[in-house]
Amino acid sequence: MNHANSAADAVHSRYRRLVMLAAGALLVVFVGGLVWAIPSIENDLTSKVSARLAGQGITGVAVRFSGQDAVLRCVVVLDDPDMVKRQAQAVNGVRTVTLDPVCTGRVASEAPIGGGSVAPTDTTAAPPPNDLRATITLIDGAFTLAGTVASAEQVQALVAAAGQAVDPQFITSNIVVQPGISIDPAVLERVATLVSSMPANLMSGELTFDGTTLRLTGTYPDEASRDNLTRLGADAGATLALQPRPTATPADALVLQRDLNAYVTANPIQFDSNQATLAPEASVVLDHIAEMAKQFAGTTIEVQGHTDNTGDPVRNLWLSTTRADAVVAALIARGVPAGQLVGSGYGVTRPKVPNTSRANRAINRRVEFVVTVSRS
Repeated sequence: MNHANSAADAVHSRYRRLVMLAAGALLVVFVGGLVWAIPSIENDLTSKVSARLAGQGITGVAVRFSGQDAVLRCVVVLDDPDMVKRQAQAVNGVRTVTLDPVCTGRVASEAPIGGGSVAPTDTTAAPPPNDLRATITLIDGAFTLAGTVASAEQVQALVAAAGQAVDPQFITSNIVVQPGISIDPAVLERVATLVSSMPANLMSGELTFDGTTLRLTGTYPDEASRDNLTRLGADAGATLALQPRPTATPADALVLQRDLNAYVTANPIQFDSNQATLAPEASVVLDHIAEMAKQFAGTTIEVQGHTDNTGDPVRNLWLSTTRADAVVAALIARGVPAGQLVGSGYGVTRPKVPNTSRANRAINRRVEFVVTVSRS
């Protein structure tokens, strides 16, 4: 009898283990499916919202999704922000829609350059009418080029101008070639010059040419950039409508800190092994971080370097400090105002996880950001 009970217990035990293993496997498949599906959902919603806005004639708006939550980033202030928000929310599957400060006009009190009309420094006569049409948009460090030119060589000239300032993977060209149309080479050169200057001097912007008027709109990060654009606009005979970037609130600072750290967690800043030299593959990551860091005035961004517990603690402190300083220098070179950045090294003193495995030590070797509102 005892043998029979023992056998039955063993069968039941094996059955329970099988059920638990099956349930665990199903859970892994389910969670894995969700992780795989999230980027697909975000891409699908981005395409649908972008298409809906374009269908309503709404331009200069970049759509970004985190799950089902949308953030709309704008080149200039929208005429009717609430209408644009309603259009985005009308897309099936969208949960929330947030407009960035530029969309709604919540910017610093300084008046826009040119007031939306001709810049006061516009001393060059307007170019003669010709068949060139161009709309070149810069948002989040990425160019979208559209319009009409006469040859593939002219397309390449504009793409090359954009490529002087951003990585080619961040350039999308939708320019159409119409052989036989008349285009003034001098105007094309002026357009190319302004295009190449946009990433260094604008957080976001749009350059257009409608056959007679060259117009540059956008948001600049600081007075030096504003002065550069004023000079370049005058040289090109362009109309300017520029505005300063918004000043951060404490809530803005927290969101920026969250977004920066989420990005570098997914895309770690790489250095040469055991050195403070930035690896070549870090360049694209730093380009994106710089665009994020330039969103607001009135912030202090601490760049923190951290190491694992391998090796000499004193050298680790030095390594973390020099790596943080290298990131600060790279961001300044990409147009982030130096006064907003400070580098700090913490060595082994602030691990995120216990240094008990190779995987954990890799997590602890990191760069992080702390964003605060600057004191007046």
